[in-house]
Amino acid sequence: MIRLRRSSLPRRHHRRSLCALTALLLCCAAVYLSGCTAVRMPGPADPAEAARRWQRFLAQSSVRQQNAGPFSLTASLRYRNQDSGHRVTMRMWGNGPAPLRLDVEAGVGALIAQIREEKGLFVAYSPREATALVHEGDGSPALALGIPVPFTIQDMAALLQGRFGKFFTAGYDRTEVVADGTIAYSLPSQAGGAGTLLLDALARPVRWTGASGWHVAFSRYENTPDALPERIDMIISDTRQATIFVKSRQKHAAAYTPAELALTLPPDTHIRPVRQR
Repeated sequence: MIRLRRSSLPRRHHRRSLCALTALLLCCAAVYLSGCTAVRMPGPADPAEAARRWQRFLAQSSVRQQNAGPFSLTASLRYRNQDSGHRVTMRMWGNGPAPLRLDVEAGVGALIAQIREEKGLFVAYSPREATALVHEGDGSPALALGIPVPFTIQDMAALLQGRFGKFFTAGYDRTEVVADGTIAYSLPSQAGGAGTLLLDALARPVRWTGASGWHVAFSRYENTPDALPERIDMIISDTRQATIFVKSRQKHAAAYTPAELALTLPPDTHIRPVRQR
């Protein structure tokens, strides 16, 4: 049985670390609520071109999904709120399906959080505080934090690896062409919720905006059809936003062992539930 205790760290360190963990949980949702205005749609798209581009987008995502397997990923995460800004490094690894591991560092060897997600259980451990935030159930930590988007760390991994198809299973209702030739697809309610998805001429996602206003922008593609975005911007407001810069994506021939995917909490860890707001 885990024994709970109070940390001896000053309260200001508690607030700072827990704020960082909360921000990371919000980033795991991969999207934020935004005050952004709706996408301008100056004219209808050619139906044949819109269908061709959409099918190309799904086909590229399907290939990545079929080839999914053991992987590791390193990225830089910059996030800021009204009071401060931070920059951390994320290291993610797994065998494709859950469980998934994610470590967050503020510098070389400065570990902020260790995160593990499996079906029905999310744990984020802060070594600095000897505290673990725990969410149990089928919902996402973001939902438990009051963010109305049903995304998990598995969903975040899918976005970073270009496995977009799982979010757009219901197709689209209508299409419009924006000024630069990008096609905007109006989405019905589905895995990611109703909203608008913009695809460029190579069928690569440019921006995804939900009906409630959350906003994700994809950029820094190499000029190839199968390229993945090196930058993902997530917006909640003018004062709360995050940017992920992907540094490396690697595939591995051998699967990770259960020990390599485990997260063992020290016996004096203080357990805190992620409470519904």
